Amino acid sequence: MLYHSFTTSSEPKIIGVRDGLSQVKIKFERFANQTTCDEMERFFDFRTYWQRPNHVPPRPFRLEYAQLRPRAKLTDLLLYDNFYMGCPFLLSRRAREVFACHHLGPHYWFDVLLYDPKGTFVSSEYALFYCPYLGYDAIDFARSRFRLNRSLPASPQWEYLALPDQQAFEAFCNTTHKIPGVSSLVMSDQFDPSLDFFKCRVGPLFMSEKLREAVEEAELTNVVFQVETGSVAFVA
Repeated sequence: MLYHSFTTSSEPKIIGVRDGLSQVKIKFERFANQTTCDEMERFFDFRTYWQRPNHVPPRPFRLEYAQLRPRAKLTDLLLYDNFYMGCPFLLSRRAREVFACHHLGPHYWFDVLLYDPKGTFVSSEYALFYCPYLGYDAIDFARSRFRLNRSLPASPQWEYLALPDQQAFEAFCNTTHKIPGVSSLVMSDQFDPSLDFFKCRVGPLFMSEKLREAVEEAELTNVVFQVETGSVAFVA
C-alpha cells in the first residue's frame, strides 16, 4: 500500500488571497454560544493534545461564523486561520462526499456557517474536518527516512537523518529544537492498512492512491500533490 502526501496551495490564483495564508477567519466573537471558543482552544491545544487518554471531542462543535477574507476564493479545501490538532481544513459538500466514500478511521464533521467579508451569509455546505492524529506507535522508525532542508523551500537541499526509534527522534528534536521532515514513512504493524487518509504525529497529511484517484477524478480544488518535495508512506 502506497500513500501520497498532499497539502493546500499558497498561490493567489488558486486561493485568491495575496499573502498565501488562510482564506477564512473564524470569528468567535460573533458566535451565539460564547463557550465554544474556550472549549475548542482547550480540546485542540497542541501543548496538551497528547496528554489526553482519548481524542474524542466533548461535543459536536459548530462554527457559527466563519468569514471569507477579502479576495478569497471558494475552493473545495478551505484553509482557516486557527491551528487545531487534527483539523487541517474546511471541506465543501462535494469534497466531503468524496472523502466520506473512503475509510478515514475515527473522524468528525463540525458544521460551519460561512459569510463573505461584508457579513452576508454565503453557505452552510462546508464542514470542519477533524481526524485525530496517529501516534508514534504507527511508525516503523528504523525503516523510515527523515530529512532536514538546509536551503530555501523552493530549492531544497536535503540532509537525511537516521533516527532508528522514537527515543532517537525525540532526542534529536529536543537537542536541535527542530522537527525533521519525512522523506518516506514506513508504517508499523500497529497501523491500520485499510485507512485512506491519515496524519501521524510526525510528517504531513497522507492519502491512499485510491483516495487520490477519486480526488483527481472529482477535480477537487486546492489539493496539491508535491511531486518534487512531497513525501510517501508505505505499509511494509
